[in-house]
Amino acid sequence: MRGSHVCRKEAAALYCGREVERVNLTDITSDILEPTTLARLNVEVRRLPKPIVTIDFSTIIQIHDTGISDGDDTSGVELVFELKKTCQGDTQTLKEYSVIRYIELGDGNYTLRNSFLFTYCDDMFCDEKSCIYTVDLTSIRLIEPGRIEELLVEDSAINALVQARCN
Repeated sequence: MRGSHVCRKEAAALYCGREVERVNLTDITSDILEPTTLARLNVEVRRLPKPIVTIDFSTIIQIHDTGISDGDDTSGVELVFELKKTCQGDTQTLKEYSVIRYIELGDGNYTLRNSFLFTYCDDMFCDEKSCIYTVDLTSIRLIEPGRIEELLVEDSAINALVQARCN
């Protein structure tokens, strides 16, 4: 039949997105609420009936501070990431992730560098045959005492595995 799809369990596609922007901030003394798009991915499902999309995202977070403290002070930062999907011009937030990182202030020159990653399964693919997935860093909130010398969010990667559901 013309225009119909044959459902094969092995019908799948892998999509690799790209980093859009890095965050490199210095001398942070107040909260920042300006969104930054870290990664973007365009997913097409033209030949897959009832597709299910698995999104994998990862990034590196680095906090550096050379502050010296008299006591056992702990400072930190809360980063809020949002996974968004845009189909037919309509954007919706699929999930929000809050990441908190603490640093111990003391004798100075402290660097914390680690990864943040998530996997999200989207089984509500829109009627359009393609959608754009993005991950935004939507806010940076300081945790007392309220100062970070340097914050770096880099090497963001987003990928999707798309597979047909044959049931």
